[in-house]
Amino acid sequence: MLLRDGVKSLMQSVELIRSHGLKSRMCEPQEFITKINRLSMKMTQTQRKKNGKKERKRVLREMKRLVGVVRGHGRRYRTLLDLNWQATDWSRPQAEQVLKRIDSVMEALPAAVKQAHERIIGERQVANDEKLLSLFEPDIHVIVRGKAGEQVEFGNLLVLGERSDLSSRRSGRSGCCGRNLKIQDRG
Repeated sequence: MLLRDGVKSLMQSVELIRSHGLKSRMCEPQEFITKINRLSMKMTQTQRKKNGKKERKRVLREMKRLVGVVRGHGRRYRTLLDLNWQATDWSRPQAEQVLKRIDSVMEALPAAVKQAHERIIGERQVANDEKLLSLFEPDIHVIVRGKAGEQVEFGNLLVLGERSDLSSRRSGRSGCCGRNLKIQDRG
């Protein structure tokens, strides 16, 4: 679930900042990761219960509260690092890497919360083009292929074609490092 990924990523960033000497009052970041993991497991187990819908809504509300607390800690540690990066053993570019990581997750997390709310509490389907599938790669899309076994896949489409003059042509967007490639055979 995206909320779990967001909490884990923010708390790992906070843990990294703390390990380099900048600390602010809060419990250990690992405790938040443990809490969100427990809630994720509870969410999975609600599908087997008699009153599963009601239980899923209750668990999501707990998750949303936890995400709010974690975002507050993430915001505070982001500011702490931005203002006091010289107190660490990092250079400014190294601190910027951590700041960018925090910023990207903080920016995507509200959309993930809204999406989860719409699906679980509002019981509304989210359109494929509006779905947020990854906090880390915003260009991931739903690909409906109609294959036996797996009708839907996630990734980016890459179509390779061959021209008569034997040169190659590429269209579409590729995933990082050539992952999620779809090759079309003309033979």
